[in-house]
Amino acid sequence: MRRLASRNAMLAKAVDGEIKIVDQLQFKKPSTKDFSQLLGKLTIDRSCLVALSNTTDSTALSAGNLENINLIRIDQLNVFDLLNHRFLLVDRPSLESWLDNGAKEQAAKAEDS
Repeated sequence: MRRLASRNAMLAKAVDGEIKIVDQLQFKKPSTKDFSQLLGKLTIDRSCLVALSNTTDSTALSAGNLENINLIRIDQLNVFDLLNHRFLLVDRPSLESWLDNGAKEQAAKAEDS
């Protein structure tokens, strides 16, 4: 049920155009200024949830000091966080991984039934 709720929240964000997907979200060195400029280019001007596969790398450190920006590992993405932020920023490989894991879980449940 939680997975379905997360997918429905993700779908609602997609319909409203509140998901910002980038091909790669990676900084060589931590830079809050560069991350802030990225948000400006993506027209993210309100609260944003940044879903990353690794929350300890330089990209996470770059976003950590910004106001109204929260970080979460993509595998811990949940309905509460999705609905409490206006935007979701995620890189394509992380989003595909999240979607693939959900599909695998559904297939496993279908086989058990």
